[in-house]
Amino acid sequence: MTNAWEAVRAAIDAEDADAVVTLLTGFDEVRRREVARELPGYLPVARREGERRDVERGEAYQARWEELIARADKMHRQVWELPEAQEMLRHEHVRSRWVEALRVAGAGAIAGAAAVTTWLNKRELERPWPPADVDDVPLILKVVAARPAAWQQDLAVRLALRLRGVRPEAGDGRARLALALLRETGTEPPDHDPLTLAWTASATTTAATPPTSTPSSITSTSTPSVSSASPSPASDSVFPASDSASTTFASAPASTTAPSTTAPASASSTTAPAAASAPSKTAPAAAFAPSSATPAAASAVSTDSASSAAPSSDFSVSPSAVGPSATAFAVSTYAAPTPEPAFTTSADGPAVTAFAASTYAAPTPEPAFTTSADGLADGSVDGWADGLAGDPLLDAMVPRLFSAEGVGRFLRGDGALASALSALATEGRIKRAVLLDGCRSRFLRGGQAADLRFFVGLHDLLDPAPEEVTPHVSEYAAMISLPAANVAELALRQLRRLRVTPPVDAVESLLFRSEGRLVRAGLALLDRVLKEPAEDVDAYASALTAALTCESAEAKTRAVRLAVKHAGRFGPEAAEMIRDTVALLPPGPGAELAGVFGGEAAPEPRRPRFVPMPLPAVPEPPRMPSPITDARVLARLHLPEFDWVPSERWLDGFVRLAAGEHRDELITALSPLAARCRNQHYFGYPWWNTSDWAEAMARELIEPGAERRATLDRRVDATRRVPEMTHAAAWKLMPLARFAEVYQAQTEGRMPPYLLATPTHANGLLDADVLVERLAEYESAGVTALPLDLRQALLRMRRTVTDEAVRQAARLTGPAGRRVHRWLTDRPADPEVVLRWETYQDDTRITSEFVSGPEYAELLGDLLVPRMHEEYCERTLAVFAGHRELAAARSVYTLKSFWPLVKPSSRDLKRLAFADGPGGPGLALLLAHHLLDGPDGDGVRPLLHLAASGGLPGTELGRQLAVLLKRGEDRPSVAIAALSEAARLGAHREVWQVVTGLLPAYLPGPGEKATGVHTRLMRFAVEAAEWADARGELAVVAELAGRSRTTELVRQARRLHAILTSP
Repeated sequence: MTNAWEAVRAAIDAEDADAVVTLLTGFDEVRRREVARELPGYLPVARREGERRDVERGEAYQARWEELIARADKMHRQVWELPEAQEMLRHEHVRSRWVEALRVAGAGAIAGAAAVTTWLNKRELERPWPPADVDDVPLILKVVAARPAAWQQDLAVRLALRLRGVRPEAGDGRARLALALLRETGTEPPDHDPLTLAWTASATTTAATPPTSTPSSITSTSTPSVSSASPSPASDSVFPASDSASTTFASAPASTTAPSTTAPASASSTTAPAAASAPSKTAPAAAFAPSSATPAAASAVSTDSASSAAPSSDFSVSPSAVGPSATAFAVSTYAAPTPEPAFTTSADGPAVTAFAASTYAAPTPEPAFTTSADGLADGSVDGWADGLAGDPLLDAMVPRLFSAEGVGRFLRGDGALASALSALATEGRIKRAVLLDGCRSRFLRGGQAADLRFFVGLHDLLDPAPEEVTPHVSEYAAMISLPAANVAELALRQLRRLRVTPPVDAVESLLFRSEGRLVRAGLALLDRVLKEPAEDVDAYASALTAALTCESAEAKTRAVRLAVKHAGRFGPEAAEMIRDTVALLPPGPGAELAGVFGGEAAPEPRRPRFVPMPLPAVPEPPRMPSPITDARVLARLHLPEFDWVPSERWLDGFVRLAAGEHRDELITALSPLAARCRNQHYFGYPWWNTSDWAEAMARELIEPGAERRATLDRRVDATRRVPEMTHAAAWKLMPLARFAEVYQAQTEGRMPPYLLATPTHANGLLDADVLVERLAEYESAGVTALPLDLRQALLRMRRTVTDEAVRQAARLTGPAGRRVHRWLTDRPADPEVVLRWETYQDDTRITSEFVSGPEYAELLGDLLVPRMHEEYCERTLAVFAGHRELAAARSVYTLKSFWPLVKPSSRDLKRLAFADGPGGPGLALLLAHHLLDGPDGDGVRPLLHLAASGGLPGTELGRQLAVLLKRGEDRPSVAIAALSEAARLGAHREVWQVVTGLLPAYLPGPGEKATGVHTRLMRFAVEAAEWADARGELAVVAELAGRSRTTELVRQARRLHAILTSP
């Protein structure tokens, strides 16, 4: 044995695939044969040694992570703030790096192409999603380049024929290698469906990801609930980037804010990065993802030092604008690809030729797909087409797109590839006849409409001229009878452009279809056919009866008119056949047909009398636990980050005990807590946890002036330790600011005997009479209210006020008392809420903006500044218990996110229903979301409670339902069923209010296409108006009712209009 194998083995052990390439390309045939002889036996050894190295690297990584956590603890900082931690998160170590070295060694050393194919397809050597920095395709191409040309061609064909699967991925290493070899060698690709699918996937990636595009980070649209609002300032907090690769991290944003309570971490999902919890002793899980894992979403964090807030009496901090800088990067043909982006639709997509108005106009087509305006801007289609034009496989593969099984299913909704192919046809790179013939042949093969969507869209983009269609009239006529509706519509459009009437059997087949729009087109054609006196109308009786019993109400109406129009020409048997359908028709059309053909029409159904149940009583929220009066109980109380009640009770108990007769007992009980507050504690900021403040308060209690002495008599300024208002959620910041205010008062000797804002109910509500009573005792004792404590009390104060509470408040003379009295008698208007639907890294976010008067602006301060943080609804509601809309608007931020973020639940909706204050877009959106779960879901009961308490924003709920339905969230029938159930249970008047908001926002306007969904909604609106005995004209209903064309939607609109305008 020479030293050839020893050298290659050393390179494999070093996991250096490049070194393997260098060695093998310099070996002669004898040395390569020596290496090939040793490789199979070394495979289990290499695997075992690679796993051992992975474990060692993992242990080293874990040890380094624990070291950073310990260093961060000593610095009183979060671990995510350390640059070294950020670097660890950015650059992940990939497991099983020995795989690529062994694959390259086999490709370069094994003699036969068949044996190399077997080696490269070994399960032990497969890595479905290779990370970009270990991609072995270029290395294998280099190492086999020294082989004879015929050998390379044989290998390319064999690798291509080994491809399997009907749902290829653009990042499949086997497919990329086979396609690369076919391109490099110029080999005619074998006719193999999986190969065609693999080429399609690579072409789609090339077309859908132009290297020059830079996606915008955020796009937004405003919901129709509020007409205008001032723009929000830029947020200074960002989420992790999500450029995907197999097991590596992308570069972090250029700058982010100081860490929030939710620290970012790497994700293992292709959808979006996950938000991790606070740092623990465990290193990030995705750092050593398995080699066979799907692509992990890259994530990283970088932080800037938080600037200290200026001292403020009310702990308000102005937001600063710091944003991320996006980094775009290109992916080459042979690089490990990123996942294919979702294709979006836009009004700027390919034009579809519509039928001109005529006696047999075909239905208005629904586009097979459309490309977004951004995707087609600045000549990007030409760039994609240029990329495909240079592909050596293009001419061989394009014709196979129309014959390979599974291509249509893979390309459902794809617009980029179709646009590129159309552009290539325009340039002459591909013959138009090849594409058009391919589309026609694919249509005639049949299949599901969804699987033919791509080819229909390509045909529309090609927009064949009449001379290209005329030779194929018989083929288009045959397409009319195919099951796929989109193909039948395409065929009708082409024949209409030529002014060709389809054959009789094709016209007849339209009347037997289930699609109402095609039945209507068939009826128009049949009317034209029957205008010929020589036509035997009896031959069409069976088809006409099928149209009379189809599902489309408009088609039924047209069929009745057609039957009545030609009634005198039908023979006895045909007339009998039509007469038999009379009883199957709705009462109106049935009576019209019976008047000519005889028979008995179905009677108008007798609807049961609507008897609503009484609305349920709204239960009183449970009371807050009694104040803590035992110092030992206070000392044992744990202060968890995610439960607001213990912190609230601790702060209240500390203030009461420190100011009362149990002060000495409190000093004894809190001595262990005070001992944890060392001098260096005062030099760290911000203080992120209430426990940080509790330790300082305990030490100040036992050692008055402890901080001043520890900081060399520097003035205590607690506001400097409160985190920036944009660095965490409101539920996190408000308790910290309140602890800081009490601590500041403690150090200055002005701590009150108790707090004003301590809630009386477990959901955060504060009874108005209790607040007035506390203020009265303040004034008797000469105590000045703490500003933030008073603000929190007003945010929690209930809206239900007794006359006695108003009288007692009128006697108060201090500034705090006069302010509370003013709120009890003349409360300022609540802030208006504007919701905006935005996208962040292709993920949906719903941001909120608030427009308020001067009193609320002062009351809220910076609590509602824009921030990209999850808002736990329950904890946010504890801050805004008397203003549930503010909590709801904040919590819906992540309602429609696909990322693993905290989202408002049905329990949160129930909490909001039992809170206080008027509802608005936020509450309405959350309620609409749960109403789409249907009558048995979690939306009906909160609707009833809100209706009973008078807090239901009915009209706004209708608008938000329309927003969700228009975004394709669910079927309107589900929402109708839920609203019907709510009406039955007593909320019939409120349901009508919902309908008044839903109809204008959801019904089609002039020139817009109406569907059966709109008709069903209008029927429900008629019922809801009758239940509520509603009156008052609705503009959208009046407009529909006044239309000249009579459809079922118009008919129902006229019924509703008559009810609303009756005396």
